[in-house]
Amino acid sequence: ALAGERARAEERAAENERAISAQRAEFERREAERAAIERSVAESAAAELAEIERLAAERDAAQTAAAERLAAERAEIERAAADRAAADRTAAEQRAAEAERALAEERARAEQNASASERAIAAQRAEFEQREAEQRAMIERADSKRVEAERAAAERAAAERAEIERSTAERAAAELAQVERLAAERVAAERAEIERAAAERLAAERAEIERAAADRAAAAERAAADRVAAAERAFAERAAAVRAAAERAAADRAEADRIAAWERAATERARAEARAAADAPAIEPPTVPARPPLELVPPRTEREIVPPRVEAASPTSDIHLVLSPISGFPRLVEIERHIQAMTVVRTLYVRDFRGGSATLAVSLRSPMTPEEFAGMLASLVQPRMRLVSGSRNTLELRIEGEASIA
Repeated sequence: ALAGERARAEERAAENERAISAQRAEFERREAERAAIERSVAESAAAELAEIERLAAERDAAQTAAAERLAAERAEIERAAADRAAADRTAAEQRAAEAERALAEERARAEQNASASERAIAAQRAEFEQREAEQRAMIERADSKRVEAERAAAERAAAERAEIERSTAERAAAELAQVERLAAERVAAERAEIERAAAERLAAERAEIERAAADRAAAAERAAADRVAAAERAFAERAAAVRAAAERAAADRAEADRIAAWERAATERARAEARAAADAPAIEPPTVPARPPLELVPPRTEREIVPPRVEAASPTSDIHLVLSPISGFPRLVEIERHIQAMTVVRTLYVRDFRGGSATLAVSLRSPMTPEEFAGMLASLVQPRMRLVSGSRNTLELRIEGEASIA
């Protein structure tokens, strides 16, 4: 039976090893999945980096396009300024040509009327000179106005060009900063979300694997402990039954031996009396009242002892033992060592020892009833203990072969 129990225990250990191997393979598979998730996160980060680079390229292209637009606008402004200057110059030249034509016409009229009168000619010449001076002054004023107009147009064009360049640069910089900020925020948010989800999923899977492994290991340990305790209880019960049967057989043999010895002694006494009567002379013996026949009273055996009274109790892990008689402290230490060596005992310590009686507190590895534990104690070869009484979680036992202490 013990070999079968050992074989089953080995099979269960092999099953536990296989289960642990399966759990290890499952954990490695989860680790591979986690590595794949990390690779996916890295690939996503690379894709996001490529997206950022693409956005930077688009930003550079936008800057280039803005610069081209700015150059085109600058060329357009310069062309418009040149057109306005050419128009002003053309108008001034036209006015000068008209003045010259008018002067030529006046000179022609003066020459045609020269014969009229010297005074008229002189007056007309003076008038003409005055008009010519006025026209020259007018031309000079027109030239100064044209120069002033050209300078003002150039200044306005330069100011407008500078304003356009500044506003275009500011708008391009603001748009680029907005695009970069939005891209960076989106990339950071997506990366943080991916990392958080991956970390949470990995932590949950690892916690689930560890919890399942711990539960299975605890269940396997409890099952193994229960099976070992059941095997020990069964072995103790069988040993107690065998010992009780041996004790009963020994008591029966002792009783039969005592009865046979008594019968042999009675037979020898009867033979001796018969030989003495045959050898004695024939003398009338005195009258002696007849003795009643002897009555054979069998000796009292241990089977007639009233069995100990043990109150029914539920299984427990904490039991108190009251042992007596104990000859001294060295004997108590020896008894404590024998009880501590039992596989079902987890811890043991002495609570009280006085007058040859000791109270021990025992903590068991698995719950059992006081009757079951008393049976296991009775199966010990040394010391020999006999149950006297029991109640709830307390057992009172007497140690056989010990001298009591007064």
